[in-house]
Amino acid sequence: NVAILDTNVNFGLRCKAGFDVGVQCVTHGGIAFPGQVHTLLVNAGDLSRWYNLSCASGISGTVKIEVHGPVAYMGPAAGALTPNVSGNVFTYSISDFGTIQNSTSFNILLQPFATAQDGDPVCITVKVTPLAGDNNPSNNLYTTCYRVVNSHDPNIKETYPEEVEPNYNDWLSYT
Repeated sequence: NVAILDTNVNFGLRCKAGFDVGVQCVTHGGIAFPGQVHTLLVNAGDLSRWYNLSCASGISGTVKIEVHGPVAYMGPAAGALTPNVSGNVFTYSISDFGTIQNSTSFNILLQPFATAQDGDPVCITVKVTPLAGDNNPSNNLYTTCYRVVNSHDPNIKETYPEEVEPNYNDWLSYT
């Protein structure tokens, strides 16, 4: 059996009626370490862009990012749009989803508070509208969390129980 590979085969793609705006993924670039800025990467907009189409051209709406956790907003990332900021909610009014760069338009810079502890969650909710006319409104809402990291003292020793009465005569567990 010989496998034959065919190359340079092109398939025509067309937009079907309607559009599909939504959220493809949300992640963070860099380490979420107290006092250090990292980038929240939000890939959202006209999801037909994945196939090099622009099926939501002329469609207006919003992208709303809500951030919960011990972080401060430091501004838009390089090449991103500037949101309307209200507390921990970042709203983008989009006049035409056909002009949006999904992978860069909604990236923001966040800085964990200096007091953030190892394991503190940072939770993100992204909502894209409109829903009316959207072929797949189930991908218009996305929630994810990640954790702040911090250094650990490799020489730390903990004892259980932490406090004992005088003349304690039982085992102590060390970690």
